[in-house]
Amino acid sequence: MSELKIAYVVDEDQISMLVDIFYLPFECGRRACELLERFLWLYRNAVVMNRSKLAEGIMDRAQEEWLQKFHDLNGSIQVVNSFFKNIVDCPNKALVSELIPYIWDAHGSCSVLLGLARWMKQGFVTVKPHDVLNLWNNDREDEPWMIGGGFLSECARLVAPQGPIMHLFNNRTLLPLSIMNYEIRPYTAADLDFLASLAITCIDEPNHSAIQRKELFLDRFVIPLLETSSQYCFLAQEVISCHENKLISSVAAHPNAHSLFDHIPMYISSLKAKYTSRKDNDFNVDHIDKWYPHVPDNIFDQYPAWLDARLLVDAYDSVPTRKLVQVAAAALYTNGCSGMFVTIPINSEDHVDFFSRIGFAELGKSLDGQFTMLGHLLSVNEDEHFKK
Repeated sequence: MSELKIAYVVDEDQISMLVDIFYLPFECGRRACELLERFLWLYRNAVVMNRSKLAEGIMDRAQEEWLQKFHDLNGSIQVVNSFFKNIVDCPNKALVSELIPYIWDAHGSCSVLLGLARWMKQGFVTVKPHDVLNLWNNDREDEPWMIGGGFLSECARLVAPQGPIMHLFNNRTLLPLSIMNYEIRPYTAADLDFLASLAITCIDEPNHSAIQRKELFLDRFVIPLLETSSQYCFLAQEVISCHENKLISSVAAHPNAHSLFDHIPMYISSLKAKYTSRKDNDFNVDHIDKWYPHVPDNIFDQYPAWLDARLLVDAYDSVPTRKLVQVAAAALYTNGCSGMFVTIPINSEDHVDFFSRIGFAELGKSLDGQFTMLGHLLSVNEDEHFKK
């Protein structure tokens, strides 16, 4: 009986935010406009969080203002997240089925905005971001539907304003549905133990202990990118409660893949030496030679960044991982990267299908024939474009 007495309280702020997000099919209400304005301000001024870009005298004042604006944005998005959680947990399933299509989309878009804002907060923006037009408050003669307005479209336009990256955000291909409250954030070396929980699904070494599998997972998938390109490492986590989160998936990228793969042979040698030196080691170190692909040089010309995603490709992690890929793509794009590619073992057809469905194009096999390569352009090289 006690379970039936649980009160699902939705406050006025949450209702007002939902109404303003879907004010009209192609227009935003006041609160939704405020949320978009807050993110746009953070985006335009993100370079102040990079300490190398500011004179010492104005650094603290500028960053203090930026952090206050970030706090305001976070508050607005948490209103959306709280409402989403209340709806998901609501025992009235008829109400849930009516509202979920709306609030689920809004939650996903807000997860991308907050994930990218958290990335900017770390000072990872190195160049002045692309200019983004404020179309939601623009007094134009055009009808809103003619410019594709509305909250969801405006969220995408904020982080993918032009070029091929737009296709990554406009792709509406259906994926296995996951109705849960999740968030996206950058990860650091402090998250290694948390990330290692993915080892159970990413390391196929059943004869090894859980501790060994976690170490192999970190050495293979996390350390190379975290140590060389920590500014493009992200994770998605389910928010169980205010004190508990569950890891869903992770995505990491290196903006200069050519440099990374030049370093890989040395890294492989160090790993083989590490595992060979252990007396109790029963791991075949020759397997390490097959961990990474041999990528043709021509791939790096159009797709300079390498992206790696750790996921199962199921109803639990497909949608959050698509949002993770969008955040990583937007971060790379913001700092001037023109394209990214993934390399997937040829026997992982479900992963190839996942990236194909979210908009990546097949680029062929790696030189060793063990990996399928897929790529997605983020921007167009104007010089190359006009040559054509």
